[in-house]
Amino acid sequence: MNRAIFPAVAGATAAWAQMEVVANNLSNTSTVGYKASRIAFTLDGPDTGPLGQAYTQATQAYHDRSDGTVRTTGNPLDFALRGDGFFVVRGADGAEHLTRDGRFTMDPNGQVVTRSGDVLLAQGGPVTLQQGDVLTVDPQGRMFIRNPAFPQPNPPVENDRLRIVSANARPLGGNLWQATGPIQDAPASVVQGAVEESNVNPMQMMVELVSASRSFEAFQKAIQAADDLDARLNRLGGA
Repeated sequence: MNRAIFPAVAGATAAWAQMEVVANNLSNTSTVGYKASRIAFTLDGPDTGPLGQAYTQATQAYHDRSDGTVRTTGNPLDFALRGDGFFVVRGADGAEHLTRDGRFTMDPNGQVVTRSGDVLLAQGGPVTLQQGDVLTVDPQGRMFIRNPAFPQPNPPVENDRLRIVSANARPLGGNLWQATGPIQDAPASVVQGAVEESNVNPMQMMVELVSASRSFEAFQKAIQAADDLDARLNRLGGA
């Protein structure tokens, strides 16, 4: 087999990996709180022999955690984060996960939950409201709950504080992340009545997709050329 085929196969594999990552980003351009994935490449070789060859290897994808655009919704249970940080939510199985998707609602039990039913957590536990309660959250995540039917202290008293944390994390799907290292409080600020849009740049992703596609096609042609050379050598050898 022609040894030239191996670097071409490695390059095609790396280009395909890039296309998969970029295509996934493009499919999530309208996903609230989505963070774009990126992929890097490394060079393996060349070796020291007379036919030493170099191979391209795609590294594990990493994630661009820069802020997305803030979109105002006016919903008091929508929250956007600015800076490096995540909301902490608890699933029905008791497991805690992280999310940047700040679209929350209130369930029949009065708990503030994600669209999939995971409970939003504050420092003191689940965020829970009574009928008629009005929740206000300041940029530091401090929660002030008042009910117009009852006299209110002046100034308002802080009821609790949202858990906003920072950690190395990996995406689980469904806009949830799992911490892969120590969790610590984050200085991220909260914007109430708004959500954070995806940080994917569609035009940039389209350019990268076209570039990766052309690279893949070039490597395919190199593989085909190496295969054709092998076929010709076989024919010459059998003549």
